[in-house]
Amino acid sequence: MLDRLRRRTPDPPGFDPTRVPEDPRETTVKTDDGPVRCHAVDSSDGRWTLAYGRPADGGASVAFRIRDGEIVDRFETTRPAAGAVADDGTVALVERLGSNTTATRLQAFVDGRQTLVRTVEATVSGVVVAPNGGIVAVTTRHPDASVRALDPETGTVAWSLTPRRATPIPLGFHADGDRVLLYVARERRDEPYVAIDADGEVVWGNERYRSTQPFSARVRGWFDRGK
Repeated sequence: MLDRLRRRTPDPPGFDPTRVPEDPRETTVKTDDGPVRCHAVDSSDGRWTLAYGRPADGGASVAFRIRDGEIVDRFETTRPAAGAVADDGTVALVERLGSNTTATRLQAFVDGRQTLVRTVEATVSGVVVAPNGGIVAVTTRHPDASVRALDPETGTVAWSLTPRRATPIPLGFHADGDRVLLYVARERRDEPYVAIDADGEVVWGNERYRSTQPFSARVRGWFDRGK
């Protein structure tokens, strides 16, 4: 049995490397008030873009929700640091609160309406939105080093998870049959570390993750896979 327990972990269910969010790209958004130099990210279906930055004249920061190349909404923002947009246009935006604090502010916009404003008392390492816009997930660095899932409509925290021996980085949401899993890595551009379902349960973990679990949990996991 020990040999069987040491075998390589099964492949991550439903994981698609092409759905891992890309790093923000630099772009310029042209407006009636002049050009705005931005960082931009796209939805997984490529129809929506979230762009955030500052006007060339040094004015206040701004974010744009863009569909098929056309500006749909414009949001005022302060020190935008990261963002994501879902296939339905739901937006999540992370703002730095200042140079003398690690706290950040998370905002969400549904159908162009601001529905969530929450201060996160930690440095956010990444943010992703489920394709249907139903979940916003943020990951934070040490000493907090956790994964939080929030409902963008209500702002409530659906669940929170602190993976051991990891500074979690989101690898996006991936479909596995009828369920959607959030994949998380230990560091940027690393292999998947864990897969988390909509209830906040870890349903898959790689060898490194399994090594952090009690021996009894690894035995139970082996029997579960054998069912």
